[in-house]
Amino acid sequence: SVAVTPGGLGVVEAGSVALLVAMGADPAQAASGVLLFTIFTHVIEIPFGIVAWLVWFWGRGEAPAGGYPEAAVDDAAGAVAVGQGASTEPGTRTGPIPGG
Repeated sequence: SVAVTPGGLGVVEAGSVALLVAMGADPAQAASGVLLFTIFTHVIEIPFGIVAWLVWFWGRGEAPAGGYPEAAVDDAAGAVAVGQGASTEPGTRTGPIPGG
């Protein structure tokens, strides 16, 4: 099916109000309830989405204030040592050797 409006906005609300009135609700209360529901589910989410997108957009690719910690990977075991002075040479460790 093809929606006449984006997301069926307006058509769904009119149908909801008509259904609530047909079931015995006061037309003013049904319209206000559906309007509040529409505001809470469509309109209020937009600013939060914009803020989340801006935080994500501005925050990508930036290193933390102190930079990323150096990491050393033991090629044989696949272990990772992270911290100050971590060696970046292959096959080296900065911590205790397991089982040793």
